[in-house]
Amino acid sequence: MIFVGTRLKIFFFESTFDGTVGGSHSCMFNLIKHMDRSKFDFSVGFRQDNIFVRKFKELGIDVFLFPRNPVEKGMRIIRKAVNWYRLKWRFQQQLEKLFKERSFHLVVINNSIWTALDFMNICNRLRIPLISYERGYGGFRSVHLKATAGLSASIPISRYLESKLLEHDFKSSRIRMIYDGINPADVHTDRNPAEIKRQLKIPESAKVVGVIGNIRPWKGQRFFVEAFNKLAKRYPELYGLVVGSSKGEVENELYLKEIQELVDPSLRGGRLIFLDYHEKVTEILSILDLLVHTSIKPEPFGMVLLEAMAAKTPVIATNMGGPLEILGNGVGGMLVDPKDSQAIIEACSRLLDNPMLCKEFVQRGHERLTSHFHIQNTIDETSKLFIEISESENPFLSPKPPLNS
Repeated sequence: MIFVGTRLKIFFFESTFDGTVGGSHSCMFNLIKHMDRSKFDFSVGFRQDNIFVRKFKELGIDVFLFPRNPVEKGMRIIRKAVNWYRLKWRFQQQLEKLFKERSFHLVVINNSIWTALDFMNICNRLRIPLISYERGYGGFRSVHLKATAGLSASIPISRYLESKLLEHDFKSSRIRMIYDGINPADVHTDRNPAEIKRQLKIPESAKVVGVIGNIRPWKGQRFFVEAFNKLAKRYPELYGLVVGSSKGEVENELYLKEIQELVDPSLRGGRLIFLDYHEKVTEILSILDLLVHTSIKPEPFGMVLLEAMAAKTPVIATNMGGPLEILGNGVGGMLVDPKDSQAIIEACSRLLDNPMLCKEFVQRGHERLTSHFHIQNTIDETSKLFIEISESENPFLSPKPPLNS
């Protein structure tokens, strides 16, 4: 048990190192921002600098950077030895030193068991419970599945992912599905939408449809572009936005060039606009009449859908994975088949031509957001799990003193 007044010291680690910022960053930030600081004392770690370093510092959270600097040239055997030292040994030494100095009660990996192996031996040696979020469903090898036996908990962020963990026979002490959530009040912008449109050279009277997400082949933005080429002819005042970063891998840059080349020449540089990662998604949502989500593989979750529902922007998404759960099988937004640009055209046309239908989807989507995906739900479930694990597994937390009789 825990002494009355004890704050659980928790270390959250985000392992992304490919230069991108995505849903895992914002989900971690949303959770920590709204958790009860009288009960939980958070520190966070990153493998690279990013905009959330500043955001966490503004919250008064201690932030630790562990840069990942591999050697990419030189003799293979020397390169391998130096990289092992830099990426494994030195990193683990830094972690162990930090964990001993801070005496954390819990360590939480924000991405997946396949990024948690460096933490496993350290946490076992120091007897610190280790929790791993599962925000994806690929990359599991036998070494990862075996390692799950050392986890105090795995947290899949959707029912779809929970089924994948069970299918892979995860051996974690606990498997708890906890949806990521947001506070609808956080999704707002002080800027006038007309001003944002002017900045993007979009007429104030124009309708705007868009897709938001890191540029990846599996994200399916090409089908949005194919659809927009035809929608633009049907709706002469319609503008489109493709928002997202292609950093990380060469194939992402090639994919960006591929989809840019798909754009009808008459639309290039004008009615279909490509924007890199945008820190203030709420500004983009404030000018969108429709958000289209185009993933061609099951999305693990879909935080941008929650942001759109909070912003009261109608949503169209492919009918699988996390979006299927978020939209309640079509209650809170329209669903289309993946890899089907014609279905996107028909769904967009239906909503653009029917303001009352848009209003119905917005209302139902907002109701679903507040009932199923409000940040308070996430906080309640996560707090309960953290305390349960700490009380049952942490040797550094003393029992509550007996009540005076």
